[in-house]
Formats: sequence, structure tokens, C-alpha cells
Amino acid sequence: MVKDVITCPSTCNIAEAMQIMQSNRIRHLPMLAEDDKLIGMVSMRDMMELCLGDMMGMGL
Repeated sequence: MVKDVITCPSTCNIAEAMQIMQSNRIRHLPMLAEDDKLIGMVSMRDMMELCLGDMMGMGL
């Protein structure tokens, strides 16, 4: 557990989310709406599956 949770806005794109996760060495990233309410959680696994899908021509 951490004291200051790292989050990203819902407008964050995949590259920005991956950068936040890599630079902070975290595997899960809460996504917040404009009113700071939690709307979802993305994981590094989610990101890797999207990237691999794009590379394989599956385009999720």
C-alpha cells in the first residue's frame, strides 16, 4: 500500500498510461473521471495485451 496513490485521468491515452506505470514502477493504474471519481483500473497486463494485439494486426 502507498500513501499517495498515482492515478491518471480518463483522457489519458495508452502511451501516457504506460509511461506513468513504467516511470513509477507500478502494475495497476486507477483511472479517474473529471470529478475525481474512480471509473476503472488498468493493469500492465491490459496494456501489453493491447500492444501485442496491435502488433499482431488484431487491433482491439
